[in-house]
Amino acid sequence: TSISGTVTSESTGLPIEDICVGAFDADAPNFNNAAAAEAETASDGTYTLAGLASTPYLVLFRDCSDTPAYALELYDGGSGTVDPDAAVPVTPTGPGTTGVDAALGVGGSISGTVYQLPTGTPIDGRCVLAFGPGFGVLSVTLSDAGGQYRLSGVPAGQWYIASGECDSDDGGGFVWYAGATSVPISQADDDADPVGDGGVLVTVAADTATTGINLYFGVNGGGSTPPTGTAPPVATDPGADPADAANATTSAPVSGRLPRTGVPSPDMAILGGVLLGVGLLVVRIAEMRRGVG
Repeated sequence: TSISGTVTSESTGLPIEDICVGAFDADAPNFNNAAAAEAETASDGTYTLAGLASTPYLVLFRDCSDTPAYALELYDGGSGTVDPDAAVPVTPTGPGTTGVDAALGVGGSISGTVYQLPTGTPIDGRCVLAFGPGFGVLSVTLSDAGGQYRLSGVPAGQWYIASGECDSDDGGGFVWYAGATSVPISQADDDADPVGDGGVLVTVAADTATTGINLYFGVNGGGSTPPTGTAPPVATDPGADPADAANATTSAPVSGRLPRTGVPSPDMAILGGVLLGVGLLVVRIAEMRRGVG
């Protein structure tokens, strides 16, 4: 049997092409693994998830274009949610269940620079991700040659930001954003615990750019605080917001699809419900990076 529907823009009502849709086991959702069925929307916004059993599924919608603009969401029969507990399971019956539609809103973006201390050198090719409590990984990208990164299509809400070596097979060396500093991600029990580790939430609004979310790595790769009495490193981009240097958070309207040159759209398997372990996450990010070539 199957699940089908149409994806449109929340603001215009027009159909959206190239939205990835996946069906996940509602009884034990783990969005870090492959979906039971996946599809991409056609030019008229329609999709069909085929070959499903008549069991409950959570349906995830995500902008899988190279420059995502729309925020991901789970089907809840209404405006969508990023809370798996609030999602409405869909049980396909007969030849298929239709009308599982979504109206996606434009997401916000989070940007900043990744630095190596004590030199203040920008770090190229570092994985950066937005992590939602109770959901998992919302967005993932890589820092560029200037250490700068931009996570786009991020749902409105409060999220944790993490960064680390994409090639790490066990999650070692990852850090949480913690305001004017970064703190190491604990590997205890292989569970990501931003609250216990001291991570700081970053607020994101729809169609808004949140900037100055900088991340710091010490000599041994762990989190570190900029040296006392010295100004935080300044981003190398001449067009960067001066507030970045003070680790401030500023907001400005953004429209359309945000540029992410050279950064691939992450595989749906990276996006998560409950993040079962940093190790699993990092292995999948490493696979993504190897695909860059």
